[in-house]
Amino acid sequence: MPQRRRFILAIETSCDDSCVALIDTETGEILCNKISSQISQHAKFGGVVPEIASRSHLAQLPILVKSCFEEFDLRFSDLSEIAVTSAPGLIGSLLVGVSFAKSLAWSLKIPLIPVDHIEAHILSPLIDCKNLQFPFLSLVASGGHTHLFHVESIGKYQLLGKTLDDAIGEAYDKTAKILGFQYPGGPVIDKIAASTKEKGYAFPIPMQKKKTLNFSLSGLKTAVKNKALELEVYEEKGLLKNMDEFYANENPKKMKRKEKIIQGFQNTIEEMVLEKIQLALKKKPLKNICISGGVAANQGLRKSISSL
Repeated sequence: MPQRRRFILAIETSCDDSCVALIDTETGEILCNKISSQISQHAKFGGVVPEIASRSHLAQLPILVKSCFEEFDLRFSDLSEIAVTSAPGLIGSLLVGVSFAKSLAWSLKIPLIPVDHIEAHILSPLIDCKNLQFPFLSLVASGGHTHLFHVESIGKYQLLGKTLDDAIGEAYDKTAKILGFQYPGGPVIDKIAASTKEKGYAFPIPMQKKKTLNFSLSGLKTAVKNKALELEVYEEKGLLKNMDEFYANENPKKMKRKEKIIQGFQNTIEEMVLEKIQLALKKKPLKNICISGGVAANQGLRKSISSL
């Protein structure tokens, strides 16, 4: 009788998405990958509400795990380990995921593997780029994190710089909220910046005169807010809308002002990131650059970094 395949059950609840995956222990093949998005629950608030996120994880995790097992006719005895995001992230969300994983591992008497959220981002390019050579420069850019690492090998990372205040993804979402857009605002800013022909307003590049690899976004957020107030397009306190509603109902003059703010913000972020990467490469002459995290999907950033 052939031996049944064994799997790792992976659980991720560091923010607002509940995620479950099954990975073959021998081949590394991802058999199942299910995500329950909470975007519709947080959209009207302009950002993730931690209490709502935690309660949603509590409801969704058992459903996702059951769905994976039923779809592939698996049993709990087919699991060899359980892996779970342990930190960093929203404390309530992490608590739900870790408690669920810990309880299940204890009941099955199998190992529990804590996974560092940032390390997972650093190594995620290896999923698609299996021939990626070490060492490389890694920019982790997400809603909660902005870190620049010299990655020497698996488990060996040198932190070169990080944000001193807000993360890049948070700055994108906040800029969108200032202009009246729903969460998640980052993709909205990205799409509008990529499509508009308006010339962007000039914003100061954060920490440009300081030769440091650290980032700072709070000043840029303030500059965006001040410009929105000056141009009378500050709408953070009003009814937030999605991009379709923006183009269907927005006053043309206000639309152009917002597009110029968005383009200017996007240009400033690109310049800031390129300056940091170029400075890092002077200190660490590496051949490969990786960007991971949600902000890695940004078209402007991808194009700018690819130009290097």
